[in-house]
Amino acid sequence: MRRILIFLLIFPILQAFPSLPGKFSKEGEEFLKGKFSGTAFFEEGIVLSLKDKLIESPPEEFYFSVLSDSRGNIYLGTGHEGKLWMIDSKGKASLLFDAPEMDILSLAMDSSGNIFCATSPNGKVYKITPDGKSNVFFDPEEKFIWDMVFDEKGNLYVACGERGVIYRVSPDGSAKDIFTSSENHIFKILLTKEGIIAGTGGEGLLIKVSEGKFSVLFDPPFKEVKDIVIDSESNIWIGCNAGSEQRPTPSKETSVSVTPTVSVEVVAFSVPSETKEEVKVSEAKGSGIYKVNSTGIGKEVWTSSDEIIYTLSYSKKEGKIFFGTGPKGRIYAIDNNEKKYLMLQKDSESIYEIIDSYFITNNPAKIFAIESTQTMEGEYFSDVIDAEMISSWGRILWFSDLPEGTSVQLMTRTGNKRVVDESWSSWSPPYKNSFGENILSPKGRYIQFRALLKSSSPLKTPILRRVELFYLQVNAPPLIKNLKVHPPHETFQKPVSLEEEILGYEKDKGLPEKEKIDEGMALMVKATGKKIYKKGFRTISWEAEDPNKDKLSYSVFIKEEKEKDWREIKRDYTENLISLDTFLFQDGLYRIKLVASDILSNPPEQALKSEKVSVPFFIDNTPPNVEGFSIKEISGKRVVSFIARDNITPIKEVFYSYEWGKWYVAFPKDGICDSTLEEFSLEIPNDINYIVVKVVDALDNVTVVRKSF
Repeated sequence: MRRILIFLLIFPILQAFPSLPGKFSKEGEEFLKGKFSGTAFFEEGIVLSLKDKLIESPPEEFYFSVLSDSRGNIYLGTGHEGKLWMIDSKGKASLLFDAPEMDILSLAMDSSGNIFCATSPNGKVYKITPDGKSNVFFDPEEKFIWDMVFDEKGNLYVACGERGVIYRVSPDGSAKDIFTSSENHIFKILLTKEGIIAGTGGEGLLIKVSEGKFSVLFDPPFKEVKDIVIDSESNIWIGCNAGSEQRPTPSKETSVSVTPTVSVEVVAFSVPSETKEEVKVSEAKGSGIYKVNSTGIGKEVWTSSDEIIYTLSYSKKEGKIFFGTGPKGRIYAIDNNEKKYLMLQKDSESIYEIIDSYFITNNPAKIFAIESTQTMEGEYFSDVIDAEMISSWGRILWFSDLPEGTSVQLMTRTGNKRVVDESWSSWSPPYKNSFGENILSPKGRYIQFRALLKSSSPLKTPILRRVELFYLQVNAPPLIKNLKVHPPHETFQKPVSLEEEILGYEKDKGLPEKEKIDEGMALMVKATGKKIYKKGFRTISWEAEDPNKDKLSYSVFIKEEKEKDWREIKRDYTENLISLDTFLFQDGLYRIKLVASDILSNPPEQALKSEKVSVPFFIDNTPPNVEGFSIKEISGKRVVSFIARDNITPIKEVFYSYEWGKWYVAFPKDGICDSTLEEFSLEIPNDINYIVVKVVDALDNVTVVRKSF
């Protein structure tokens, strides 16, 4: 019944249009092209999202690391000022440490409440005690320190780059290089009972370091394994990026981590550079999420060509993987069944780190707390939809689930620039009838819709599942891109034909039909459409298109240069080539006029035409003349003189013969055959009493004359 009502509401508009309008439909993952504000993408529809609360924090250019403790304090490591801030449970911010280096890329806290800051570039690990004292705890040779994690014995594991090294630093500050990789970076480390799980940059590997042995667990088609989490079923989830060409400079794009402590014993060893012999078959662009099970089998769960993964987080309580991306500032979730959801989107460019119930963003740098309750109102903005040319907009309708106390309203705006600016129209008043309303926005090439979702209860949300917009492009005339007159006698054989049927030429119906060819045999013929020579024929071809993608028909006219009126030789023609039998025309200089019409897709009163006139071309089927023969004795030699003349086209070439089967090229007195009259003087042997002359004009008409003496 609903579908019938929708059709009845749209039908009056369809009758007013010259042809059926186009339709844009948005549903499912198409919604992800838009922008979410207080809304999320869940179960193939747009819903209200969880609330998030902006936490007042010091104004900094970047937040690169975040840590929280059991007392409700939040610690922020910044860039490019290299400061460590603490925001207490009451929201008061205080500066704990100001590092000499630019960036604080990682934070960790030991069991005594000491905070450890990893700085870069040319970084160090600083120890800040609860009473505010600070000192250099560890100073590695490497330029970057990407990640730190404590084991239960108080040893600090430090992951470094420019040279991919993992150090173990004891509580007294003594350090040991326990793993040197051939990779450029160790971005992330996790401590497990089986050893260290690490993600690298360079080749982009998921590796395990255990009991003095190094092994590759998984080799994804990316250059960076950026972050790692392990779920309750021991599956390893990794976030991968294409590489440094898509990553901001190290001072702006880093991996930050705070990881639970686990006991692990690792024997120091290194991997020689010769191990970098593997050649990857292919390399992906963008980013991807992979799930690696205990047998080492990796499965791609999520991928994007235009988003970068910054952080992964696992919630055991919810059984979900959360990850933050840029440049759209989104948090996604993947549940136990590997279903993917967009949880929220912020105005900041990137979701840089997710920890516990907090997340930090950059561009601009902010920190938010995720709340457990749902928003009561949110918006969704579609991507800009392109009708490809200025269009009239018909109706908008949508499909949604509306629990009691919820609502969905839509608005539209239009413009003629791809990027929305002040030239666009204002938002229309809200459309409230999901069965369909006339779009109130003015004509335009581009349109955008905005959905407003509301709920009177934090336990209920509407679900917007599908939006449809009808439109009709303003009719534009066809475009004739090319009109070509082919060389004389050049034709094209019809495809799938055993006869020399000429493409674009219809034989006179009054002529007798040739014997039909067996259909089975015809199917065996390859459709070559090959070029063939056919005396007296002239082929004209063209390329044309319609901006509205309407079907085109053509009328073809011809006119001799001296004539006033065009003569129609084809009407309602749908091919893009025609061949003329020029024997049906008088000799002369002609032009072709092509008229293209979109009448096949529009009513006569609204159909549009375009026309194009060809370059002039000759029709000449009359052979040239040979006249004025004379023979003279000059200095004891026989000289034959004659004139070659054509009424229309220049003489192309002349040959003569006085021996059976042997022809000689004759050159005119001026040296070049390039006019309709050419004079010739030829020396022949004195004992010859005849000459044969063959004259060919520019259109290959031939005259052969024999003259005896």
